[in-house]
Amino acid sequence: MLRIIAIANQKGGVGKTTTVINLAAALGMKLNKRVLVIDLDPQANASLTLGNVNPLEAKRTIYNVLMDKTRVVSTSYEETRLDNVSLIYGDLRLCSADIELSRSARASIALSRKIDVQITEDFDYILIDCPPNLGLLTINGLLAATHYIIPVEANSYYALVGLAQLEKTIEDVKEVNENLKLMGALVTRYKKNTKISKGIIQEINKYFTSANVFQTIINSNTSIEQATHMNKTVFEYDGRSPGAKDYLELAEEIEGIV
Repeated sequence: MLRIIAIANQKGGVGKTTTVINLAAALGMKLNKRVLVIDLDPQANASLTLGNVNPLEAKRTIYNVLMDKTRVVSTSYEETRLDNVSLIYGDLRLCSADIELSRSARASIALSRKIDVQITEDFDYILIDCPPNLGLLTINGLLAATHYIIPVEANSYYALVGLAQLEKTIEDVKEVNENLKLMGALVTRYKKNTKISKGIIQEINKYFTSANVFQTIINSNTSIEQATHMNKTVFEYDGRSPGAKDYLELAEEIEGIV
């Protein structure tokens, strides 16, 4: 059964895209699952990391899927260099997508309408990298999803700022997509033995209740940072690193949930 997971948080810098690319790599390369990444973020950082061409040169992008009535998801993805991982590119034109989509009566379901039957046979997971805002692209991602993950960084006292508004948006989305479920809040950039990280984890567990927080914690790790700077997944950079182990553990936990 296809699982469609939107990774969303309107706060930037929480490890959203880093989670998308490394979770895709863990599921595809390590657990042999067929994974499609849909890059809804105009910054297109997931596409820069996973893609074989620059997003500006990609012939088929998610922008085309959303705007072209004849296009569907199953005919719009490209293979990546990673085993079992495919990609629908994002690009800068997504910056204007909210305005363009708003002209349509079906603006909020533009993506879900394009997820055709064939795609359910081609993949085990679709991971949607939502932009760092609560606009129409994020709403499209949530309406198309079966589950969502909220990354929350553990090294900033502002980690929980804006989550109430995100949850309000999700409640509105659930009025249409009744089956949307929280897979979990994911603690990222955790610094062991620091008061700030320990304190924020306590706050995260209170806010979501511990049952809705992943047991896996993504620790702050130089291998993840270096891989990101090199436009690589952490598994390509150093498959034995603590960062790779964290994301593999997350993939295994997700497999156990769904």
